[in-house]
Amino acid sequence: MTSLTHDASLILRIVSDGDRERLARIALAMIPANADEPMPSPEGGEAESRLRVLLTHDPHCLDAGRFRAVLNATAEQGLDVLIPGDDGWPISSVDTRGELWPPGLSDLRANQPVALWARGDITLLTRPMAIRVVLTGSRAASHYGERVASDITHDLAKSGYILTTGGQFGIDAAAHRAAASLDAPSIAVLPAGLDRLHPTAHGQLFDSVIDTGGLLLTEAAPGTPATRAAILRRGRIMAALARTTVIVEAAERSATLPIAQQAIALWRVVGAVPGPVTSATSAGCHQLLKDGDTHLITNANDIIDLIDRPKS
Repeated sequence: MTSLTHDASLILRIVSDGDRERLARIALAMIPANADEPMPSPEGGEAESRLRVLLTHDPHCLDAGRFRAVLNATAEQGLDVLIPGDDGWPISSVDTRGELWPPGLSDLRANQPVALWARGDITLLTRPMAIRVVLTGSRAASHYGERVASDITHDLAKSGYILTTGGQFGIDAAAHRAAASLDAPSIAVLPAGLDRLHPTAHGQLFDSVIDTGGLLLTEAAPGTPATRAAILRRGRIMAALARTTVIVEAAERSATLPIAQQAIALWRVVGAVPGPVTSATSAGCHQLLKDGDTHLITNANDIIDLIDRPKS
């Protein structure tokens, strides 16, 4: 068995001298399992022992200087680090009829995030799951798609629902802007560290999310750039956070389609907005509707009806 290096020993010492579970999870979140999969989430209280095993097996998997830099950046930027068991960690919600809706991130089991970095109002994550609605779609959205996303978000926000989406161009941006126009909070789930916002052109958009009482959320430590794999991985977080996911526009091979598929796998309610049959940016939505697990959505009332519908 490989002996611990000075760096590995220093990391474990930092962990043992503080909030052990939280610090160990921060360290684990910085060690990707591989390019396509997130680090499997340990059970409660097991993070430190998991970290020790990894550092013993591969003492160079995490640099102590980088670990300290992340801890310093987290503190300097005023970020919250959420872990399972925290009040802000989405677990489950009970509606007014006393029914237990599907648990939040815990539904992802070993694939739930090891930790989450947050800037903004973390209490949005403790609201009933039915209040959060994922609305996402194509980055290369048409005017039609952006208009529909804006109208649906506007009406949902007026009814008290919380938009949950990414931060990409197109549908995501149109939805955030519609929420901000009403001073309504929204949640942006991002693929990079909160000091490396992605896309960089959306700095003002992300500022408006915070200014209107919203939340920026990521499983990436400060200093971590966005990658295509991270963009795809964050989709599982979006799907798990809300009871309802709606795809407004998606091409046949759109990166937003896996979000709908993940939501279906988690037994969430999924909807899609149809478009012109001649539109390539709606081909993915039409395929979802054809597959039979997706509801046709034309306006916010269709979504609210699905949310209010008793579970069969």
